[in-house]
Amino acid sequence: MRIPAVLVLACACVGCASADRDLSDQDQPPPPPQQQPASSAPPSPKAAPTVARNDPNEANRRLMALSEKDRRNALFVLLNSSGESCKEVVRTFYQGSDKPSGDAIWSVGCRGGPSYAILVRADAKGSTEIMTCESVRTVRAGTCFVRLPD
Repeated sequence: MRIPAVLVLACACVGCASADRDLSDQDQPPPPPQQQPASSAPPSPKAAPTVARNDPNEANRRLMALSEKDRRNALFVLLNSSGESCKEVVRTFYQGSDKPSGDAIWSVGCRGGPSYAILVRADAKGSTEIMTCESVRTVRAGTCFVRLPD
């Protein structure tokens, strides 16, 4: 497990930094998916992730409310401020949330580096835990880029 970080701050920073951004590209369709090597994880689904309004995880609700571009930026900041090496976040994937706790799991793919699983806790700080997807497989804690069962 890696150094815990606080996602709410990363999301807040992205929101502040992008307040004056040009919104003209928001209605544009996403670029076509790039071809990935056979060994890489599948790309994110086309539909944006959704979360219930009564989800107890404020940090996850904020993360989901971001555009894909802003979500990639927020997770890039989170990874790099936690000491991880990610040159560019190329995809995000909401795996789901634990029903009793509200903790959410996101998979994040980085260009030229490892992919990560990020646990976003439903605590007041929106604290996180980060593991590489390889570590997740090694400890048999699941698989990245796979939706959790409901």
